[in-house]
Amino acid sequence: MALAGNRVAEDVASGVIVGTVKTTDPDVGEIFSYMPLHLIHARP
Repeated sequence: MALAGNRVAEDVASGVIVGTVKTTDPDVGEIFSYMPLHLIHARP
């Protein structure tokens, strides 16, 4: 897993993309998904 563009400028507008996450796996056909922690903890 790699994170690029992981710095956020002060007073950046809401909704602006601030970074990208890339995952690679030697196993062909693998699927990855991500969810922000605040959404995981909000689940009932």
